[in-house]
Amino acid sequence: MKPKEFYAEHRRLLLGFFSVISLLAAWELLLTYLFPLNPFFFTKPSLIAEAFKEQVRGPKLWHDLAISSRAFLWGFGFAVVIGIPVGLIMGWRRRVEYTLDPFLTALYASPLVAVAPLFIIAFVAVLFGCINGTREIVKEASIYRRERTVNLGIIPYVASKFLVLGMLALVQSAALLIIVNLFEPLHQGIILPIVLETYITLVLTALAGLMVGLTASAFAANEDSANSLLPFLLIPQVVFAGVEIPLKDYFLQAAAMIFPTRWAMTALGTSIGLHSDKLGGDKLWGDNNTFQGQLFSIYSHTDSVHRMLVAWGALGILIVVLAIATCIGLKRKDIRT
Repeated sequence: MKPKEFYAEHRRLLLGFFSVISLLAAWELLLTYLFPLNPFFFTKPSLIAEAFKEQVRGPKLWHDLAISSRAFLWGFGFAVVIGIPVGLIMGWRRRVEYTLDPFLTALYASPLVAVAPLFIIAFVAVLFGCINGTREIVKEASIYRRERTVNLGIIPYVASKFLVLGMLALVQSAALLIIVNLFEPLHQGIILPIVLETYITLVLTALAGLMVGLTASAFAANEDSANSLLPFLLIPQVVFAGVEIPLKDYFLQAAAMIFPTRWAMTALGTSIGLHSDKLGGDKLWGDNNTFQGQLFSIYSHTDSVHRMLVAWGALGILIVVLAIATCIGLKRKDIRT
């Protein structure tokens, strides 16, 4: 290739490269011979290169890069596994976009505190459950009515939905936990190893979210109304989790007990040893701190076990109560017909 042809083909790259080299050379010459300023106030390229070489040879730069990279990979993993599918769904379904957009906007302004990652995985577990269940019953309303005429039982019908979608919740919770533990390993644990303990919490949370969605689907008149209920189901999960707004009075504490994210945060925070008094002073009931872990804690192991079992038991009760409510909603459809 002739020089003129090479220059014409790579002109943009060559001009950019030589402009940067010329700037660095002029910078070095000016500060070395014409204006020898104190490097403390204004340095030059040769000193920057020397300092960079020292940083590369030392351990501190690589240690800091490792810490930053771990946080980056954690966020990137969430973006790939959760963000891309949610973004695709929002692109395909305008109603889903309208429903989820307020939550994504709110997350942009969420404070980066120690409890935020736990809240994200708890909320995502509920979100997956609600999305899985909200349209599941109402979309096949005509099929349900037809099958009811040939003695389809309400309880077996609800149980089949719970079983199939519950298996999906098991897989989703496992994927969510793998991502979190891969990039930011969990520690502590109260009753079981921390990974298993967290998985149980996420599964119960996802199942409770699933039953929230199925209950809404059972009472919804059509698919449009079921989709429109999503913001009303999810916004309270944020408000009453005790993360953004610490709950310190009895009224809010009592209202929060019917929301899965409240008990999910209670269990997750206790598992890893968070301290309520250092994170806004959230109280589970009265003056009783929400988190009662074992990391530099004043609580006994028995207290921590009791708090975990209470949180898991509350999620289990929510699942049962919502299953009953779903059955009632389906029975009301029979009465209408």
